[in-house]
Amino acid sequence: MWIPILLVVLVVGIKLIALYLAARADVRKTQKVFGKTAAGASGTFHLIRTATESHPKAKKVLVTGASTLLGRRIVAALQQQLGPEKVSIATFDREGCPEADDPTISVMQGDLCNTAHLKVALRQCHAVIHAHDLGPDAAVKASEFDWVNHQGLTQLIEVALAQDVQVLLYASSILSQVPESGVAEGSALTHDARHPPAPCGHYAASKAAAERMVMACNSHAIRTAVLRTGWVYGTEGGQVVLEPCGTGEVVPPPHVRVPLAWVEDVARAHVTALKQLLWPETPRPKLAGRAVSLAHLPADTPAWQEACQQLGVAASSSASSSWLSRLLGFSPPPGPVSSSALSHDVVVEASGLEELLPGWQPSPWGQALGQVRGKVAGQQVEEVGDKKRR
Repeated sequence: MWIPILLVVLVVGIKLIALYLAARADVRKTQKVFGKTAAGASGTFHLIRTATESHPKAKKVLVTGASTLLGRRIVAALQQQLGPEKVSIATFDREGCPEADDPTISVMQGDLCNTAHLKVALRQCHAVIHAHDLGPDAAVKASEFDWVNHQGLTQLIEVALAQDVQVLLYASSILSQVPESGVAEGSALTHDARHPPAPCGHYAASKAAAERMVMACNSHAIRTAVLRTGWVYGTEGGQVVLEPCGTGEVVPPPHVRVPLAWVEDVARAHVTALKQLLWPETPRPKLAGRAVSLAHLPADTPAWQEACQQLGVAASSSASSSWLSRLLGFSPPPGPVSSSALSHDVVVEASGLEELLPGWQPSPWGQALGQVRGKVAGQQVEEVGDKKRR
C-alpha cells in the first residue's frame, strides 16, 4: 500500500527539483544577458582603454555589441574603409571587446540597459551602430526579449537625442518581417514592407517594435536607419560560424531557402550606410528613416541543408538547456520563433537595394564561400606551423 504512495511522492519530488533547476538556469542566463551581478544589481561601468590617438577632424562612432561576430567585423570594417582620419572608434559591450589592445580604439564595458552607463558611453559621439541584441535562446521569455531589444533601445535613443548624436544605425533581423504563418509560397519580402500584425515569435516581435521606433524617430535632429540581416555566417577562431538568426531550436527544413548573409558583406553595408548618413551628399539621404535587408541574392542562395554542408556546419542547432524538463515529461519552453514561420522559402526581393544603399551589393555565394574556406584553411596552416615550431 505504501509503495505506490512513495513512488508518487518520489516522482513529484523529482519533478519539483527539475522545475527548480530549470528556473535557476533561466535566472543565470538572464543575469548574464543583462550584464547583472549574482545579486541582481546592475554591473559596474569599466573604461578599459581610452584611444591614445585621435585625429582632430575624426568623428566618434560608438559600436555596441562589439564582442559579437558581427560587432567585431563592423569595427574592423570601420578601420579598414574609413581609417583614423575620418572616425574615432569606441566600443561598448557587457563583455568588453577583443580589440582591447588596439590603441586607436576606446573600449568600455557596462550594462546596455543602464542609463548612467549609456550617458558615459555616448558622450561626444557623432554616430552609434547598435549591433547588440538579446540573441536566440529558447529559454528566454517574451518580456526579456522586449526589455533588451526594445526597451533597452528606447533608453539608448533617449540618451542619444539628449547628447546630440547625429546618426543611429540599428542592426536588426529579417525575421521581423516574417509572419507567424510564414512567408506565402512564391512571394518575397521587400525592404519597405510593413511589419506583420503577428510576427513569427517573441524575438521577431521585439525586433519589429524596435525597428518601428528607430524609423519613427528619424528627424532633423538624428538620422536613423535599420539594416536587417539574415542568417549571418563567417569565421571565428579558425572555424566557420553560422548564427541562427533568432530561431533558437527551430531550424529550417532541409529543402527550404533562407536569407544567408556573409558577415563581411554585412559589416561593409554598415560602413556604407554610415557614410551616407554621417556625411550626406543631399539634405535627405534616401536611407534615412528606412530599412534595408542584407543577404545573398535569392537566385544565388542554396537550400538550407546544402548551404550547411558547403559551409561545413551542422544543419541543426544544439540541444536545449531544458533537457531535464523534457526527460521528465514537461513541454520545453516555447522558442523565440515559431516552426511554421520557416515552412516555406524566406526570400528577400533584390529590387530597391541599389536605391537605398548605393555602392553596396552582396558578394556572390560562391565567392563568399571560397573566402570563408580560405580563411579556415589559412588558420589551420598557421596552427600546424606553430606546433612544429614548438
